[in-house]
Amino acid sequence: MARRSVKKSSPGPKKAAKKGAALSKSRRPLSKGFQGISFGKFFILILIVLGFLYGPSFLKNGVSFNDVSPKAENFPLRKVAQFKVNPSPDKTFFATDVAGIVSDELAVTDQPGNQVLIYDFNGKLIRKWGSKLPDKDPRNLKEPSSIATDRKGGLYVLDTWNGAVKLFDIKGKLEKVLPLSHLGFYGPRYIGWGGDSLLMPNGSNFWVDRLSLTGDLLNQWQGKDVIGSVACAVGDGKGHYYLGGTVGKKNLVQVVDESGQILRKIKTEGAPTSMALDPAGRLFVACYGSPSRVIDTNGKLLGVLTEEAEVGKPINFNGIDITPDGTILICGGDTVTIYKVPGEK
Repeated sequence: MARRSVKKSSPGPKKAAKKGAALSKSRRPLSKGFQGISFGKFFILILIVLGFLYGPSFLKNGVSFNDVSPKAENFPLRKVAQFKVNPSPDKTFFATDVAGIVSDELAVTDQPGNQVLIYDFNGKLIRKWGSKLPDKDPRNLKEPSSIATDRKGGLYVLDTWNGAVKLFDIKGKLEKVLPLSHLGFYGPRYIGWGGDSLLMPNGSNFWVDRLSLTGDLLNQWQGKDVIGSVACAVGDGKGHYYLGGTVGKKNLVQVVDESGQILRKIKTEGAPTSMALDPAGRLFVACYGSPSRVIDTNGKLLGVLTEEAEVGKPINFNGIDITPDGTILICGGDTVTIYKVPGEK
């Protein structure tokens, strides 16, 4: 018996129309509201949604920071003054550190401009030095990145790429050069006041050197797994030294004595980048990626820094100094801001 060949029949016109309609329907956009939106508008919409979900970020004093965590108490400061410290807005300028030198004058280091500038507390430029000096001039500065003061008019300027600490008086006269290269420093970026000495973190080899005011090595604290990578340091003048940085993946401030024995470890939310002690024994700490905070010397969090007039607005900084009368000086970008703790003289 011959097999009957079976041919697949093509769909009729009605079925084909229905199938085409179904395919057309499946390819339609999900919502008419998104039709005609350009990529630029869609990108802006995404940014708005992310901003709503994760909260705004701000830029103040040249430092990016996030909103204050709702879990932390505020530590409000009263703004006394704020002013620009860039005398030449057409040139690259960045205030990396600040130091109070007399009752109403402060010094600022301008790293890209290779200069030190002296201002009064009202923002008046009094003098400056270091810029455009020939290389052979001992007052020449190459990326001055930090500054410390002995509270007697002496300014210890960290001259990064000349490999030295240079001592100036408030008139800009060079008093002394303390070389650092023989101690193994390469491109140092921070100098801290130790009460009666200078504290020098050495990021290239996980050391912190404590130097006399004449440049002699007094102590050396070291160890990648001990003190870790230290970014900032300050002393209380009573034999206690506060080292801020990271050990492994831990962000903390470590309190050590002269021998380097660790007396206390204080955890911080972000990696400490700059800090200062006030006369009341409170430690003001700038932390990378999180709001600046105030802690006592036992490690208790007293609050995150905010402005009194704008509750919840964080205060962050590149450099900080606190004068003996409790005046708080902070800098960053091209701005210096002066604060007081409310209720304290």
